[in-house]
Amino acid sequence: MIFCKTFDLVLIIVLLNQLSFAVESKKLLNDVDGNARDLKLQDDYFPNSFYMHEILQDIQRRPGYQDELNDEEVNSKPLRKTQGIIRVGTHRKSTNSVSDDRTKYPGKIIASSMALKPSLKNISDENDTKLSKRGLFPKKPGKKLLKKVCKYVKTRKEPKPVAVKLQKNVEYNGWDGLRKKLAQPCLVYPDCDKKLGQLKDMKDLFIFFVVTILALASSHVINTDEQLPIFEASDSTNITAANIACTININTQAGSPQPVYIRPGTNQFFHPANRNGEIQMTANQAIELWCSGNWASPAGAPNLITATCVSGQTFQYNEYTLNFNEFRCTQFPRWTARRTTTGCFNGGILVDFGFQVTTRWLHVYTVCHDLVLETNWFSKYQLTPISDANQRNVNRPDWSQAGFFTANNVDQLYGRERQRETIAIILEDQAAADRFIEQTGEVYLARGHMAAFTDFIFATEQRATMHFLNVAPQWQTFNNGNWVAVESSTRRFAGDRGLTLDVYTGTWGNGQLWNTAGSWRNIFLDWPAQRIPMPMIYYKVLIHQKTLSGVVLIGVNNPHLTLTDIQTRGYIVCPDVSNQINYISWNTTNIRRGYSSHVINSNELPPIFEDFDSTNITEANIACTIEISTQTGSPQPVYIRPGTNQFFHPANRNGQIQMTANEAMEMWCSGTWASPAGAPNLITATCVSGQTFQYNGINFNFNDFRCTGWPWWTSRNTGDKCYGNGVLVDFGFQVDSRWLHVYTSCHDLDLETTWFVKHKFTPISDGNQRSVTRPSWTQSGFFTSSNVNGLYTRLTQTATVATILEDQAAANRFIEADPSEVFLSRGHIAAMTDFIFATEQRATFHFLNAAPQWQTFNGYNWVSVEISSRILASDRGINLDVYSGTWGNGQLWNTAGSWRNIFLDWPAGKIQMPMIYYKLLIHQETLSGVVLIGVNNPHLSLAEIQNLGYIICPDVSDQITYVSWTKGDLRRGYSYACEIHEFVRIVHHIPEIENIRYQLLV
Repeated sequence: MIFCKTFDLVLIIVLLNQLSFAVESKKLLNDVDGNARDLKLQDDYFPNSFYMHEILQDIQRRPGYQDELNDEEVNSKPLRKTQGIIRVGTHRKSTNSVSDDRTKYPGKIIASSMALKPSLKNISDENDTKLSKRGLFPKKPGKKLLKKVCKYVKTRKEPKPVAVKLQKNVEYNGWDGLRKKLAQPCLVYPDCDKKLGQLKDMKDLFIFFVVTILALASSHVINTDEQLPIFEASDSTNITAANIACTININTQAGSPQPVYIRPGTNQFFHPANRNGEIQMTANQAIELWCSGNWASPAGAPNLITATCVSGQTFQYNEYTLNFNEFRCTQFPRWTARRTTTGCFNGGILVDFGFQVTTRWLHVYTVCHDLVLETNWFSKYQLTPISDANQRNVNRPDWSQAGFFTANNVDQLYGRERQRETIAIILEDQAAADRFIEQTGEVYLARGHMAAFTDFIFATEQRATMHFLNVAPQWQTFNNGNWVAVESSTRRFAGDRGLTLDVYTGTWGNGQLWNTAGSWRNIFLDWPAQRIPMPMIYYKVLIHQKTLSGVVLIGVNNPHLTLTDIQTRGYIVCPDVSNQINYISWNTTNIRRGYSSHVINSNELPPIFEDFDSTNITEANIACTIEISTQTGSPQPVYIRPGTNQFFHPANRNGQIQMTANEAMEMWCSGTWASPAGAPNLITATCVSGQTFQYNGINFNFNDFRCTGWPWWTSRNTGDKCYGNGVLVDFGFQVDSRWLHVYTSCHDLDLETTWFVKHKFTPISDGNQRSVTRPSWTQSGFFTSSNVNGLYTRLTQTATVATILEDQAAANRFIEADPSEVFLSRGHIAAMTDFIFATEQRATFHFLNAAPQWQTFNGYNWVSVEISSRILASDRGINLDVYSGTWGNGQLWNTAGSWRNIFLDWPAGKIQMPMIYYKLLIHQETLSGVVLIGVNNPHLSLAEIQNLGYIICPDVSDQITYVSWTKGDLRRGYSYACEIHEFVRIVHHIPEIENIRYQLLV
């Protein structure tokens, strides 16, 4: 076989997703003689052979071909598989040897299934002339095919020809015939016909041919009866719309129990082609499907079958034509945990999890398990650019301990009562154990995934994570708080940046609790065997091998500690650089949710992509840098750009105010100053350096500027009308004659409900100030009731619902006792953290910015919508108009089956419980947008949601990849997305946008 240098070059470019199919052949040639390139591949597959019969065999048969191959040249600069690196270089005769790849690339993991050995072939003008006589070259003597044309490729075992072929025994009839032959595979090449017409000679044609073939390889466009292995490292394939015959949405169009979907002849899952969760295939392209047991459909089929794409969701298997979702197993395929002989930390062993499909092993993840302590140190796997396209709402199987653990029933060790008993014995204190493990709520030790269930694509892979070797005792407040934010944010990070990341998710240390006497004890679930320890911390290591950069995200696994405990008892294991991390949506200092502000390897952090810099300050000119979360005074003044009505917001997503020397900032307190004492309400300070500022000739540290009380924001009725009997109310700060705007509320004066709140997201919206103390809610100037806050208490809610339903038992069932999250909370409409400074955030605590929202929804899917929306604006560097609102009057039912509208102010019939919350995002520059919607009732069934008017527009959430939600979870708020023009057909809150056709913001 012959592999040409241009092929090698283009192969590299394709695999790195850097190939532009319109690239000029001259540029390709110029790049050939560049420096050696190193290519690290994720998986074991690449096109084994390209049979370009008539052309390449003629090259190989040229006079003197073998004579020009010599051992020196073959062995001097090998192209080979060494420690997971394919090294590609310019091959010249040289006595200089290549440095050993093993020293340059220690510890890299397998790259290729082929060991390659190159050779050099110089093609002469004379030979070109000879070949031209046979119709293979244009009749233009003196043209070289390439300066250095071909490398001879040997494999340990000759593979079957599995790539695109030119047919044997075909007469190409010279130049025109060969160009004609290219017409069919050229379909994936942009402007193919035009490009073919521009080709000048055989050299251009040959390069064009190779690029076209590789386009086919990377696009799954196969013109052969055998399937081409495709790189999983580049799973986001480049199929053009014209060639797509079958599109399968893995969330809605896969069978259940689904088989394992496999790329034919490989050990790779047939993952979606994009972040939309769509498998895309060309006509007649094949997919293998495997059930470990029997097939429900097609009944009687062997375990492993091959089906081919017909069109749409129609596939052919043998003589059967089936819809893709008809391929179903009788039960989910069984994954396997297999011990390796490889050791790991502290005498542990590596255990691989995956699927044994005949002789092939489909790998999912690897665990380092300690056989003595029966703890799991880490799980290793990868996140790819399509990781957030995972299958959603997958039913979770029971946990398994098969083949491991001394205890007969590990699952029972995780029961709340068993935990409480075990901790009471360890602490010798039942009262302390009862305090630590609550009867209800989230304060207990959960089965905490290490490799997250949703870090994997298919249901089959996700279910393979449900083994106790992939779990550790994790406090549920942390598991479902900051740690789930870390998991979802890292998947989104890989997708947004188009990165493949090596991931190590692990645990460290033995966490402790204390008894009433003050004695601290190590906690285990298996006692007195002292196995399955409660970890001190969870960590997630992310490594981007291509740039040799990485980060470690760490969370403290104990909600009972104080900040002093965390700081003094060894929980902070490395210098914290979390202020440089902007892609994680967490509340870092919330101890109950998992104190999580510790990130290491600051010198090797992934690049922080800043698309927005409000002041365009260059690094060389920065004199003062203020971290708004850690270096501002409290109570802080309002920070203002001098002479404007604009807040002095940070310059970037890192939450840093950056200023040049002598640059000025205005600061305002509505009352008096604590420091500088006696100053007027509005002062101007100038940057000196660092955090030092000058006011009236005196130097102050920036955090010395403090008010005696928090600046008071103002709500003002604009008099402008909005939906229903609504009025627009502005919220902001009146600074002398200037108005600093925060948000606007559309409030219905009759129903005393708020229809929507309007504000903006900017590219710095996720650089907001963290851990801001929340003020009390206020109703100043509005509402008939003298105490709206009192209407939201559980006791009052329960009494009100009982009165409306005429059923106390039903009310008690709907409004659960503390600490349950099943109650109506004061649900922010515009989120507190949608705004940057603490002063702005505190202005959101007016009841004109709230509605009765079930806390199970408020604290889960809706907070995910809020976080994801901010990150969307920042990741893409865009400004978004935001309308956050409520719609409809939600209902509950009594024992007699009578449904009643629910209000908090009864019998006045005011402050209604909404049916849905929505967040409408508009990008004006592209006239695109989306509406994200959540159902505000955890007591409804799916049938009730579907039949009682809660789904008000067609769901397009399968096209939305930037929201991290569990949208089918009824308790956490059934959620979906709509196009704006569909939404406004039903909801007429915002008439100014009803006549504009916005494209879907994807």
